[in-house]
Amino acid sequence: MKGELCRRPHDTSSLVAGWHYYRSRLDNSKFRPKSGAKTLNSVCLSIEPMHVPDSMDFLLNEFAHDTPEAALLKAVHHKGTVTTAGDLTFVVDDILFDSGALSGSFISREFVNLHLAELESSRSSIQAQVVLADKKTRVNIDTAYSLTISFLDDSGDSHAALVYFYVLPNCNHQIIIGLPAIVRHFSSLHFKMLAGAVALLSDIGPERNILNEIQIGEVRYPWTYVQEDIAPEDEATPLPCSFTDALHYMEVSYDEAVVEYLGLLNTHVSKDFVDNTDVLQLLKTKGVKLGRHSGNS
Repeated sequence: MKGELCRRPHDTSSLVAGWHYYRSRLDNSKFRPKSGAKTLNSVCLSIEPMHVPDSMDFLLNEFAHDTPEAALLKAVHHKGTVTTAGDLTFVVDDILFDSGALSGSFISREFVNLHLAELESSRSSIQAQVVLADKKTRVNIDTAYSLTISFLDDSGDSHAALVYFYVLPNCNHQIIIGLPAIVRHFSSLHFKMLAGAVALLSDIGPERNILNEIQIGEVRYPWTYVQEDIAPEDEATPLPCSFTDALHYMEVSYDEAVVEYLGLLNTHVSKDFVDNTDVLQLLKTKGVKLGRHSGNS
């Protein structure tokens, strides 16, 4: 269930990991179909994958819905596409527009290591030094990449430019677009991002934008809005009951119950039993009368 009653993870990676775990358990079960039968793999692969909304946009919108000031994230975060000198293209979810990065744009060492082969054609060796935001820490830079990075804004307009990225160790974001690139190439995009965050925060309404009003020592419930909707999987799951069939027949008329009862005989009575006895005749006569006297009147 969604909401405060559920303590299980609902993020995409956890659900996918759970699916693979239970599929593996079933594949290795001693009860799995014998050779030649339709396997679990063939069944699973024939199922159309469900549509998962764009991860970053989905999370930002959900977070902004429950926590008003999270709308500000849309002003500085955007998904983009990177194209290397070798025309290799891949999508990057975690891109920060940082107007405080005065000296240039950056790419994280961890991200580079994940895509080392793809990025090799855009690599260059340098000797530089970057001063971090505390104005004290200096980081030596020995590698940079020239990459074409493009973005689609909410209107569907494309914004692209060739940007020089310094490789930064221990970076909290995959890519950081610094102030020089924002001003030279992405000023209109950044303006739209700011305007979108302003509009989203305005739609939420001032009555929910109360996080900055909390005073020192004051304790408030952490979420300004709690969604109490029932999870779809709960709505699709019938409530467990030991007397489902009995309760069902108490809710229909006698004639409806007889029609349903007679319709079940062909599927609920053994063929051998039917072929060797008059059990069907018995069930259609005395069986019907017995059902009437047992409580369905």
